Amino acid sequence: MYLRLIASARCQMALFTLVALLHRLPLQRLVAVADRLASTPVPQMMRNAAAVFASLGAYHAVSGASQVVYQTAPASPPNGITGEAYQLVFGVTNTDYTVRSWRVGGSLPPGLLVSDLEKTTFADENGLVQTTFGVVSGVPLVPGSYEFTLQPFRELEGIGDTDDPLVVSVEVFELRLNGEIEGDRLKLSWKGVTGFRIQLQQRAANGSWQDVDAVPEEEDFGFSLLVDVPEAPEGSLFQLEARPE
Repeated sequence: MYLRLIASARCQMALFTLVALLHRLPLQRLVAVADRLASTPVPQMMRNAAAVFASLGAYHAVSGASQVVYQTAPASPPNGITGEAYQLVFGVTNTDYTVRSWRVGGSLPPGLLVSDLEKTTFADENGLVQTTFGVVSGVPLVPGSYEFTLQPFRELEGIGDTDDPLVVSVEVFELRLNGEIEGDRLKLSWKGVTGFRIQLQQRAANGSWQDVDAVPEEEDFGFSLLVDVPEAPEGSLFQLEARPE
């Protein structure tokens, strides 16, 4: 989301028109398990994936005779932002058998899908996907609080469940940049997003985006920053970039 500054010929100071455009930015530096394993033979893929998960902390461990441990990458499921790419890899470790399918339940954020690591097999109308390790990916569309479950099974048909399902809670935020004139300055304001550091950027003459060095003020609703008109000439563009903390 960014703001564009447009000058009016009928007055000396600039008038500001908000142009709310969706700007796709990298959401975070993810552990690209799926990309690294996509061209690997299946048996080696499973061993590699297991090694990756084993190196991470367990997000959700369940008790019982099987001692199933769920693993995710990132280790803690991240929150999402509308219009920004999202990815969460999941699997089961510490078992003496192979999980062959998963069933999705609960409320999955609109815009996200569950599939295998290669993103070639997706959950069907009953929420069943045949895979050992899976990924939740896509672009969240609607802000809100969501909770969904991932239930592992020992068989492809979704039978022989291993234990209680993995419960994942995700908060989806809308990243919005607002602007209003205060005297001869432009006040930019935005809300904070849990799990991310929000950086204000301005588009340079060469077309690249550069961080605005000024430190924003923290307010009850979020953050704000005053920009002098001489520093925001006609045609200036401002945007917000979400960076994982």
